[in-house]
Amino acid sequence: MQVWQTVRGWLPEVPPLLTVAAAVAVGCWLGNWLADSSAVQSWQISVPVGGAIGLVAGWEAVHRIGRHRAVPCCWCWLMLLLAITLASASWSWCRARLFSSGELAWSLRETPLPVAVEGRVIVGPRRRPETRGPRQGGLAQETCQWLLEISAARHHGRWRPAEGLARVFVDAPPRPVLAGSRVRLFGRGLRPGAALNPGEFDFAVQARRSRVLSLIRVRDWSAVTVVEPPAWWSPAAVVDRLRLVAAAQLRQMLPTAQQPLVAAVLLGSREELPRRLVDQFAATGTIHILAISGLHVGLLAATLLGLLRMMAVPRRLAWAATALAITLYAAVVGGEVPVVRATLLIWAATLAAWFDRRAGGLRPLAIAAVLILLQAPAAAVSVGPQLSFLATAVLLSAGPWLAG
Repeated sequence: MQVWQTVRGWLPEVPPLLTVAAAVAVGCWLGNWLADSSAVQSWQISVPVGGAIGLVAGWEAVHRIGRHRAVPCCWCWLMLLLAITLASASWSWCRARLFSSGELAWSLRETPLPVAVEGRVIVGPRRRPETRGPRQGGLAQETCQWLLEISAARHHGRWRPAEGLARVFVDAPPRPVLAGSRVRLFGRGLRPGAALNPGEFDFAVQARRSRVLSLIRVRDWSAVTVVEPPAWWSPAAVVDRLRLVAAAQLRQMLPTAQQPLVAAVLLGSREELPRRLVDQFAATGTIHILAISGLHVGLLAATLLGLLRMMAVPRRLAWAATALAITLYAAVVGGEVPVVRATLLIWAATLAAWFDRRAGGLRPLAIAAVLILLQAPAAAVSVGPQLSFLATAVLLSAGPWLAG
């Protein structure tokens, strides 16, 4: 007991929410590692079972110890953190390994097969970087991609229920197919192949983590039919319409030469940028400027909040309006992890302003990390989200010291 008190006195004071976020992150990393590791394939099914048992046993032990005070409270906290880690590992493993029996990918192979599917558009068509194809004799081929939630597939002339997400590639410029539309298409489908060489990017692992197991390539838009447009109240369709309107406004207001760069910086649409320009940004180490990050969101939020305060809008109402505008902007630009993290922090500051509480510190960042990892456990093994949260944590920690 005396030894533990001495050791605890050496350790810095850490907010409980921060330790919970760390436990969730470690669990998600462990679950993804187990899902990707080929050395533990034979007993991987024990991961979700062990996570569930660990959570139940840890919660029961903490409950009893907290009631009888048999051991110091620190041991109760350590047991609870262990249970959270096991449960997070189980959840991330299930997200990366468990799929429905009706998944379309189970009927596909790593070589293309003819497919006819029907489903709902999740993400509308976006232009892809220029590629070269044999049909163009080595010339640049314009291609677009979009995300489809499959609901049916044709088998021997009959439409049968099917499930899963598919990434669709159309060898043509993008068309305004709104998210929420129900479409029917004909093309060639396959599953992403695993890496064949050491150090090679593994598309199969990426597909499992994103839960998009099917790839469908369509020759042109003549093989795509919009069966039913989205409902007028569909949030996804509203966001798509706003994105199209914003892109059209940029085309009207700016010269043609400046449109791709401005669209990349403001809307996150890097598809229009010439490859030469992207290579120049990469060579100078400034490629991060082209990616919508928390810095963009923070600058926009500070601008909106300052304008509203100059217009004598009440403080609470100004924060609420700013948070709603930032949420809409995050949906329009695509909702990447840094953008979602910054949006959650703004909502935390809005709630603090609404209830007259002090905002700041690492607690809102910990809550944002937990929410993001629960929705996308694969973010724990991605370098981008790791660096984004690390940089934000350093800035939040050093902020009071620099201000003082």
